[in-house]
This record gives sequence, C-alpha cells and structure tokens, in this order.
Amino acid sequence: MLAVPVDSIDLVTGDTDRACLGGGSHSSRSRRHAARLFTKAAPELIAKGKDIAARILETTIDEIAFADGRFAARAATAASTLLELAQEAARLDVEGGFDVVIREAKAGSAD
Repeated sequence: MLAVPVDSIDLVTGDTDRACLGGGSHSSRSRRHAARLFTKAAPELIAKGKDIAARILETTIDEIAFADGRFAARAATAASTLLELAQEAARLDVEGGFDVVIREAKAGSAD
C-alpha cells in the first residue's frame, strides 16, 4: 500500500501514556484492528502526502502522483517516499504535516 520498509517502523505497545483506549492485546483481534486501521489511514496518508509534496514542489495537487511508494510531480524526475516526504515537511515546518493525519486516525479508530 504505502511501501514503507518494515525496519523503519517503531511499534510501541503497552504504553498507557500514548494509548487513549485499550482493552488488552489479544493477537488475532489486534492484528485485525491494525489491518483495519492501516487500510483506513492509507488513502488519507496518500492524499496528505500529495498535498505536502505539491506545497514543497510548488505545484498543484493534480500534478502529484503516488505510485510504487513514491510521490512525484508528473513532469519531474525526482520522487520521494512517504518517510522522506514526512522528514522534509518537518524540516521545512510545513503547516499541517503528517501529524494531523495520525491524530485524526487515532481519534477515529474506535469506529
């Protein structure tokens, strides 16, 4: 979906300071919940990535494509992964970076 390398993901479990709700972790239930959350968040992350890429590259969202895990302007040769784009957005202090999507996904995860 997002082509994010597994070794770049930090999975935090059992941290009650970070989890807003909980009922214990039961392997099959946790796996189903995580898959549902990732499936729900992926389109939002891609849309947000296109928006951020357009602002960084000074073009329109319509000119940004997401394919094979990379964001690129249609006429450009350079492309960025989701993580590279997130790092660049943080470095440039792009308003409403990926943290907005993460907070919204957490708030809506009880659906």
